This record gives sequence, C-alpha cells and structure tokens, in this order.
Amino acid sequence: MSVYGLLHRKSAVEKISEFSDDNFDEQCKAPLLLLRQAAGIFIRTSEIVSTKFVVDFRSVPIPETNSLSFVLLANMCVAEGQEIIVRKAISKNTSPTVIAKLCAGIYNMFDNCVHSVDSIEESAKKKGNFLKKSLGKYVKLSRNLYGAMAYRYMGLHCFQIGNPGEAVAYLRRAVELINEEAVDNMGDDDLSNFCSKFEQEKHVIITTFDEYHDDNESIYHDRVPNDGDIELPEAKVLVHPEPYIPSEIVELEINQRESSFCLIQ
Repeated sequence: MSVYGLLHRKSAVEKISEFSDDNFDEQCKAPLLLLRQAAGIFIRTSEIVSTKFVVDFRSVPIPETNSLSFVLLANMCVAEGQEIIVRKAISKNTSPTVIAKLCAGIYNMFDNCVHSVDSIEESAKKKGNFLKKSLGKYVKLSRNLYGAMAYRYMGLHCFQIGNPGEAVAYLRRAVELINEEAVDNMGDDDLSNFCSKFEQEKHVIITTFDEYHDDNESIYHDRVPNDGDIELPEAKVLVHPEPYIPSEIVELEINQRESSFCLIQ
C-alpha cells in the first residue's frame, strides 16, 4: 500500500511540474486529488502497521515498521496539496490575510512532519542516518518557507492599511525564519525546483523587508513592535485526506478440465 501512495504522490508532482498560467484552475484539480488520495492511503497504511504488525521498531529500524513514517508522508501530502491552494490564491490576488492564514496552515503541517522525523530518528537511535537526509531537510525548509510567507503577507496587509511599523516587524520575523536553514547540500536532484522556489521567495522577503524598513526610517517613523508581539496568523486548512476505501475482493470461479495436451512434458 505504501508504494501505491508513493505512486499517487509521484504522479501529482509530475503534473504540478507541468503547470502553466493558462487554465490553472483546471490543471490543479488532478494533482490536488492525487495528493489527497495519497494522504488517505498513507493514513490507512499507518493504521494497519500500528495494529497488525507486532514488531519492535528498535530491533528492526526500517521505515515500514514504524506507523509514524506513514503519518509523516500523509501530513506531507496534505501540506503539498494546500501549496496548490496558496498558489491559486496568489494568482487570483486574494486578500493577503487569507493567503497568510493558508500559509500558516502549511507551516503547521510541515512542523508536524519535522517532529515526526525527529521522533523516528530518535526511536531508531540513529539520528541523522535513518531517514533519507534530504527528506528531513525538505520538511524543515518547507516549514520555514511557508512560515516566512505567512509573515510576509501579514506585513503586506499591515502596510496596505497604513501600519508600516507593524509591517516592518512582520517582515523582520520573515527574514529571521527564512534564514534559519540553508538550501545547500540537499543531496537530491529531484528537489532542485523546490530549492529554486525557496531562493526566489527568500529574495522577495529580504528585498521587501529592506524596502519597508527604509521607508519607515525615512518617511513614516512608525513604532516597530518587538518580536514578542508578532505571531503567526490563525492557520486555515482547506485540504484534507481522501479516505482510502479498498476495492472489494471478487472471487474468481476457476473451472478445471482434463486435457491430453500439456505444455510441460
């Protein structure tokens, strides 16, 4: 079943890589459904592993013996599905506060993935060597990316409504978060597009912070709140797993007949 879920995700990633600006609404439906289905498959797999596999994970430290591995994959697929929703919202010039809440939802889901990776590694007593290194790096970078984006869009909202000092504070938090993890040494060519997206957003965040900061220093002179006064917006999650319902087993009727002809002599 785990391979079935991975194939769903692989197909979704391939379709996402082919996105174009034309007819985006129609293009996003198939990969979004595939990711939701993959999440449902992984959740069902997790339930099977946790209830029917009697094995000490510490003595057999492979991902397939730990139900948390499949919870990790399910959360990752749901987060990646919501990434499509964010991309759609941005393309439609949706309110910055709505985009910020959607990004905060992705941040929370990838944060759960980070904790799952840490728990799996700790259980295996091979921290940093058990799971593929690029997977742990990917979920951490994704968490920080969408947390920073949530702060950036809240900053944009504040600037639009005439609170430049608060906008600076939000962008300052975005810069701090986006700089926590470096994208180098990912060790996976399949993540090159993600790394490029991360660097592009990082550039936008740093440039926007510099612009807001300079404008506030030279023009507005608005008070900039402390970091402790700035929080992520309330998370909004629109993507949920599609429950996996196995196909019914169909009995085949086999009729045996005697024959003088046999292929094996």
